[in-house]
Order: sequence, then C-alpha cells, then structure tokens
Amino acid sequence: EKMNVKIVKLINSEEILCDLVSQDDENVTVKNPTLLVPHNNSVAMVPYMPFADYEKGLAIPSSQVMFVVDVRAEVIKQFEQQFNPLVTPSNKIVTPSGPLGLAH
Repeated sequence: EKMNVKIVKLINSEEILCDLVSQDDENVTVKNPTLLVPHNNSVAMVPYMPFADYEKGLAIPSSQVMFVVDVRAEVIKQFEQQFNPLVTPSNKIVTPSGPLGLAH
C-alpha cells in the first residue's frame, strides 16, 4: 500500500511529517506522525508522542491544522524507509542541500 506522505503544519507551529490517511472538515487523520527537528545542519525525524498508541491513526482536529503540504521526494524516500517494512533502509539524513551520511 502506497503511503501518502505529507507535512501537516499545526497552529502551534509544529510540523508533522506523516502518512495522511484522510482529511475532512472535522479531522486530519495520520499514521506514523513524526516531528521534523533541526539537527546539525540537517533534519532529524523524531516520533510524535512516542508513547501513544495510534496504530489505527491519529485524528488531529482540523481547527488545529494551518495547512497540509506535499513533501520533497528525498524526504518521502527517507520516511518510507523508516516506516515501510518493504523498503530497504539506508543510513542517510536529508538536508536542504541533499543527503549526508550519518556521523559516527
């Protein structure tokens, strides 16, 4: 099943990278919600509420959502590698200028 990877910008300024399940007047429902956090000239993906059980999806009230936007291809690839078991993982971090290898 193909993921519908989007960034949901909330009114509190959080940007959630996610698999968008559905969107209507009441809720934006997402799976694998992940915060994008600046980290050493790149961006790290940090689980959103890591101890919550949102296996069936997380419904965000539409009143809390500023907008939903498309995601750059390299970010989609990294997200899918992290969350789709059918995709082979890689050790790259995406930066605005392109992927960088992880520092050890």
